[in-house]
Amino acid sequence: MPLARSWRGLVAAGFVGLAVSPAWGQDPDEAALEDQWVIGNLVFLAYHEVGHLLLDQIVQADQRGNRLQAEQSADDIATWLISPDPAEEIESSEAVAAIGGWLEMADAGDDVGAAHLPDVDVYPDAVTRASRIACLLFGSDDSEPNAFAPLEAVAALRFEVADCRQTYLSLDEGMEELFGDADDIGDQPVARVRVQYDSVGPALAEAREFLIDSSVLDALREDLVEYIGLPVDVLLRGAPCGRESPGFVYNPSRREIVACYEEVDWYLFGEPENGAAGAEQDAAAADGLGARPRRIPPRPPPPPPSSNPRRQ
Repeated sequence: MPLARSWRGLVAAGFVGLAVSPAWGQDPDEAALEDQWVIGNLVFLAYHEVGHLLLDQIVQADQRGNRLQAEQSADDIATWLISPDPAEEIESSEAVAAIGGWLEMADAGDDVGAAHLPDVDVYPDAVTRASRIACLLFGSDDSEPNAFAPLEAVAALRFEVADCRQTYLSLDEGMEELFGDADDIGDQPVARVRVQYDSVGPALAEAREFLIDSSVLDALREDLVEYIGLPVDVLLRGAPCGRESPGFVYNPSRREIVACYEEVDWYLFGEPENGAAGAEQDAAAADGLGARPRRIPPRPPPPPPSSNPRRQ
């Protein structure tokens, strides 16, 4: 991959103290580490859309009326669902990978108002999203030393670290109320979840293949059916979303979560090559609740005027 992204990117940027956990980011297999980083970010985006799904079909919240709050709530739900237990291996956590992803988007200028981000105002900025995930993870552990201590500096970018414990407890209480007793799922699952991968042209073929091989959508289906256990009805679909890709997106009217191949391609390779972003926008992406501001690639400049001299 041309972009050197990993949890070590957080360390190099000064956001995570390597001395606190010397094992972080020392995997000798760079390719495997990069793939793990990409998959972690895709998992977070998928569960962000699960947040929108639950707010729509279970809570029946009006997410259009306050998109900024809806996006923060979807991030919080995603973080709660995929956050590792303090006793688990933190360095391979999808939530930690997502922190690096949002910080990288901020570094790329995707957290400020710009012509290529027309709906940026309805989302928390990228640094805030990274900082809130870190705050929730830090607040989830009340032991000494805190298992998530390496994330304290990231949490402090936007939040008072002393408040992170209460912030997490408030979220945990709300989520426990929403999910109830997961042990009651039994042998009769109530969720109806399908997985589909749309075909795509050569420019995004590798992104489609990576999404399939990663099993992100298939694992999400298993979670929704066997572990989350709420009566949701949704199609999980990999698809090309066009020039105005919103990353991943949940469309309430179509009951679909779409994993845009363009987003997978961005995490794999960075800015798309010519032709990687399709001209036609997917119908579900056009009117859905995306995981991030639409990133519209700039159109190429017009060709220079002809150098042929005018006829006399």
